[in-house]
Amino acid sequence: VGDSGVGKTTFLSSLCGNGKRKQRETKGCEVHVLEHTVVTQTHDLSTFITFWDISGDRFQRQIIEFYVERKADTLDGVLLFVDMTNIRTKENVKLWFDFLKSLAHKNHNTCLLYTSPSPRDRQKSRMPSSA
Repeated sequence: VGDSGVGKTTFLSSLCGNGKRKQRETKGCEVHVLEHTVVTQTHDLSTFITFWDISGDRFQRQIIEFYVERKADTLDGVLLFVDMTNIRTKENVKLWFDFLKSLAHKNHNTCLLYTSPSPRDRQKSRMPSSA
């Protein structure tokens, strides 16, 4: 989760091997899947990690509420993205933590990820952040 335009989709696409995408706004929710293999002395165990990439647009908050409430038992953690070059997204970190805390039925691990757009992306007009 995080404000619009902080790089959530770009990060997840890269992490999950979906290549570099053109910068665009996420509408609703996209699903990214990462195959992870654990190698032990006796065997290899493959597992899949599913990431729900939900739009940071303030009008999409109900989607976040839906997934957190419905998936509370299987939700292992939350990635909270912050754009270090955008003061508004840094200011909204507490709002995001408070929002997530209000939804959670159990404590979830939250990992704070700081992003920074490439110099080329900084020259492009940016989407306004929302609280």
